[in-house]
Amino acid sequence: MLGFRPYRTAIANNRPVGILLVANILNSWHWVMGVGYRHCNTTNITHFQVVDGWNARINRFYRPGHGSGWFSGTQYFIN
Repeated sequence: MLGFRPYRTAIANNRPVGILLVANILNSWHWVMGVGYRHCNTTNITHFQVVDGWNARINRFYRPGHGSGWFSGTQYFIN
């Protein structure tokens, strides 16, 4: 299972990842931009560094499946 490896690879290649988060299936959907990550090989846990339009802090991290659920992710780049 690949899990979040493709998104970590995209970020490592300077390709930010748009992450669609959902707190409730009927509402509370929002996009954040994944711009970095921390991964622990021992526990196999990844935290993605995220930025959005609501918070001025740049040192914010999201652990998939905790709080909001990760619905989808898309990498962005220009050739």
